[in-house]
Amino acid sequence: MLTSKTTNCLQAVTRGTILELAEEEKIPHSEKDLCVYDFYNAYEILITANSFTIYPVRKFNYMELDCQLPGPLTKQLQSAFSRKVGIDIVKRVVDYNG
Repeated sequence: MLTSKTTNCLQAVTRGTILELAEEEKIPHSEKDLCVYDFYNAYEILITANSFTIYPVRKFNYMELDCQLPGPLTKQLQSAFSRKVGIDIVKRVVDYNG
C-alpha cells in the first residue's frame, strides 16, 4: 500500500488510523511522493476522510479502474476500522447516503 507523504496531503486522524491498521493487519505500506504513473498502475485506489472513513475509487483521471469495488485491501481496512470503532462503517455511510 502506498500513500503520499504528508508534504502532499494532510496528516489527518483518519489517515493515521488507516496506517496504524495497516501495521496491525500486516499490510506492507510506505509513504512516497506519488505521481500519475502510480495511480495508473495501481490495482486499487482508496481515499480516506473523517466523513466516510475509507472509500474505494472507481475512476482516476476519467479512466475506469479495472478492479472489483471495493477491492480486497479496501475491504480489509474497512473491516479492521469497523472492529476498532465498534460500528459497521460501510453500513453507516450507506444508511446516511441512502
